[in-house]
Amino acid sequence: MPETNTPLNRDQIEAVVGEETAPDKLIVDDWHTHLLGPKAGPELSLHGIDQMLTYHYVRRKLFGAGHIDPDTFNSWDLEKQGDFTWQKLFLDAPSDAFDEGCRGVLVALEAFGLDPNATSLETARQFYADTPAEEIQRHCMELAGVRRIVGTQDVFNDQERAYYTDGDWDANYLSGFRLDELVLHYPRAVGKLNAWGYSVGTDPSETSTASEIRRFLSDWHGKLHDVVYGACSFPPNCQVHDLSTQEGAVLHHAVLPALRELKLPFFMMPGPIRQLKYKWQDAGDGVGLCDMFPYQQLLRHHSGNAFFITPLHNANQYDASVLTCHNDNVMAIGHWWFNYHPGLVEQDLKMRLEMTGDRFIAFNSDARVLENLIPKWRRFRQVLAKVMTDKYQDLHDTGRHVTREGIAKTLQTLFDPDRFNHIA
Repeated sequence: MPETNTPLNRDQIEAVVGEETAPDKLIVDDWHTHLLGPKAGPELSLHGIDQMLTYHYVRRKLFGAGHIDPDTFNSWDLEKQGDFTWQKLFLDAPSDAFDEGCRGVLVALEAFGLDPNATSLETARQFYADTPAEEIQRHCMELAGVRRIVGTQDVFNDQERAYYTDGDWDANYLSGFRLDELVLHYPRAVGKLNAWGYSVGTDPSETSTASEIRRFLSDWHGKLHDVVYGACSFPPNCQVHDLSTQEGAVLHHAVLPALRELKLPFFMMPGPIRQLKYKWQDAGDGVGLCDMFPYQQLLRHHSGNAFFITPLHNANQYDASVLTCHNDNVMAIGHWWFNYHPGLVEQDLKMRLEMTGDRFIAFNSDARVLENLIPKWRRFRQVLAKVMTDKYQDLHDTGRHVTREGIAKTLQTLFDPDRFNHIA
């Protein structure tokens, strides 16, 4: 194999890209998940066959096919839910598991040496009963090629907040400070803020209230483990730039000034329609096309802040990429939820490379169950190798030298959020 700085022949590029995108070479941080480590306890740190089978990607398929009424399903214990799902979607299903949710379960089973064709879940459950959660986590992270994991920390969630206050934090985990309750449901957040000793009123634009909200954000920045951004999802019609709206006022007067002072990016996730199918719980959320004008204006009015953006609607991925071309304080990141499908990931990866160069972070798993790391990152690495091979062969055809060193450097850059250091 050629030295790292030796120009490659065209027919060598595919093999080199394949090696450099492998999980033992390209070891990355996963910049958006809903994971917590085993130290958080089984209610907050999810893993195991039954958690995989009740993951919302899988439940959506189960409910959508009409196999079970959601109220009935939700009344069962976790093992009964797992058995039913395995029977209906994997044993008796009229078609094979092409969807990413069900396929991901099979990939994870195979990765742990478990039979993806098993007629019952007994062996898988015994494996998990016999294997420490810390070992499951280690194996998942190694197979995914993930070094550190950014979680989603919602301090307004009573169950989670107790852990954030008193729990033993896993060093592999960083914090994504989730701000949906504060920004989107401010009147509801006021009661908790006052109960916690922050003297806030109903008008977030009032000077003393805005100051107290900023104090709350600063205090929790100190309590959470290595906060790397503040984050919020937004419904499709949200006017984030409009100071006459409660959302706009909270952002303008409190959240964005606090994040700027703390040197943290604001991670915007526009597009979800919450509880479109109410009884399906988190499996019943939908997606809507967003007007990106409010986000353009927010960036313009807060040029001293750094922003991440990951729209949920695929058509808005183009808009987000255009935003990054004209604003050095925003970067597109990953593929979120409904946008995580191999065909869409491949399409968007090509577009981002062609439009922005390296002005994006290539992927995050959005995992809720530890084993989700394996199929999601494995699938993405396949797409990444395919797209980067094509792009490097195209670059080679221009006469430009392509080297292993250059390929490795570019790949590392595509997962490096510290490119925002010039702003922070």
